[in-house]
Amino acid sequence: MTTEQRSLEERVHELERQVGALNERLEVLTRGQEKASPVESQAAALRSSSAPPEDPSEELMNWVGRSSLLPRLSTLCFLLVVALALRTITDNDIIDKQVGSLIGMTYAAALMFAGWFQYGNRTPLAPIFTISGAVLMFIIIGETHARFDSLPSVAAYIMVIGTGVAMAIISFRNRNALPILVGTFGMCLAGVSIDYPHPYYPSLAFLLFSANVLGFFASRLKKCSWLRWILLIVTILLLEVWGLKIGAKIGKGAGPQPALAMGWFSPAVIAFSVAFLASSLVGILRAGTEKISRFDFSLPTINVVWGFAAFYYLVQSLGGNLTLVGVLGVLIASAHLGVGFWLARRDVPGAPGTNAFAFAASVLLALSLPVASGSLLLALPLLSAAALGLVMLSRMWRSGGVRLTSYLLQLFAAVALGKTIWGNEAALPLIVTLVAAGLVAAIALGHFLWCQANRPPAQSVVFSKMDGEDPLAILLFLASLASVFFMARFGAFHALSQVPPEQFSSAFTCTQSVIINLSATGLMVLAFARRSKELRNVAVIVGLPLVVSVFSFGLAASLESFALTRWQRIEALRVSRWPKKSAHDPVEEG
Repeated sequence: MTTEQRSLEERVHELERQVGALNERLEVLTRGQEKASPVESQAAALRSSSAPPEDPSEELMNWVGRSSLLPRLSTLCFLLVVALALRTITDNDIIDKQVGSLIGMTYAAALMFAGWFQYGNRTPLAPIFTISGAVLMFIIIGETHARFDSLPSVAAYIMVIGTGVAMAIISFRNRNALPILVGTFGMCLAGVSIDYPHPYYPSLAFLLFSANVLGFFASRLKKCSWLRWILLIVTILLLEVWGLKIGAKIGKGAGPQPALAMGWFSPAVIAFSVAFLASSLVGILRAGTEKISRFDFSLPTINVVWGFAAFYYLVQSLGGNLTLVGVLGVLIASAHLGVGFWLARRDVPGAPGTNAFAFAASVLLALSLPVASGSLLLALPLLSAAALGLVMLSRMWRSGGVRLTSYLLQLFAAVALGKTIWGNEAALPLIVTLVAAGLVAAIALGHFLWCQANRPPAQSVVFSKMDGEDPLAILLFLASLASVFFMARFGAFHALSQVPPEQFSSAFTCTQSVIINLSATGLMVLAFARRSKELRNVAVIVGLPLVVSVFSFGLAASLESFALTRWQRIEALRVSRWPKKSAHDPVEEG
């Protein structure tokens, strides 16, 4: 009996455990069904109760029905059939073309508003009505203006802008990005097609300005950098074509062209430049501590490059004062640095966005300083000093990106110095060139020493991947060393100017080799004294070309010596075995 009682108790405990587990599963399933809709719960129950699996074709049809694909396709076909019927009636002159165009625009507007209300009711057919209406509106406006010639250009531009604005309102009222994306992109295409290839540029510029504004607001609903990139590229191309046409007409001596509207070009460039600058700044501020989009980061640099190029070309075509353009560029670059300084004063780790404006300012300084000073040689020491100032600001702003930008600006000064001097030694003034090269070399060396004494900021994204070290600073030393070489090479060229022309080339080449050898030797001694691996590596790099040259010369000499020696042995062997016949030897007869 005892054994039977124990067995019974064990079975009771096992049943209690199983019942508890079943209760827990039931609670989990109950919570899941409470979160799901009644329709989904019934569908799940039906699917669980059905034993055999469905046929693949039935599953496909069920998916099509759930995604509303067939209703959307049928609605789209019906809407397009109505539009095609209106177009056929108008083309066959059954009704007047202007009346037909008005009916078509009314129909397109009705579709857009119907889509608006359907968005409010959360129906799946809302995108079909809204997008169909916008696309039809853009097509009808273009056809009415180009083919029927019953709609003026200004009115066509206004209606296209109004369509884009209406799509933007639908998007923001319903918190859906699709209408504004379609409206902005279609607005851009429709505006460019009006009066192509000879549009009225002020109206087209205003339309693209509106499209860029809508594209900016579209990014608040959904990240759509691709749309903003497309609008930016189209806008820049338009303004560049506009400026090129103005310059071509001025170059040919033609009179004023009303369609070109030359007086509107400069205000348009200024308006777009200010708008792009504000757009980037707002995007950086809106990002906060998150990663800044590539568009907002790149926009200030792209903006200053095309803006400066447009103004430079226009003033040059008009025969104006280019120095004033350069001075204006320097002032705008200073303003960009001011914006960077303001961004750096925010209490945000890493000073995000500061480098976007610092880099744009550096690029604009590299473009405008040579124009403002009238000479690239005079501008290079100033650029080098600006790079040194940037690296000091990077410490104040705690920005590793600004520090890296200063490196790039210093390298640009050294490379531009070499490009200016190399091959132009005879045309450049002696004192000015030597002073400019010496200043660039000295400032680059000071830049390098400062970076050796001041580590990069700890929160820098770039330098944190290098364990807080700064191996890139050696590039500054190379820039200084290259500037010294260009200065010494230029001085040697003028020092050898009294050498006869037939000996000048070999003497100048020998002098260059001596300069490189002395530089490599001095660097190696300095590296040994300071126990610096970086200087040792630089010394090896400097001396490597000559080592390779000497090695190649020795290799060529040894190969030639070996070949000549073997040649002489073969000749001697051939002569000893087959002696040549003399003229007195008898001739053998066959």
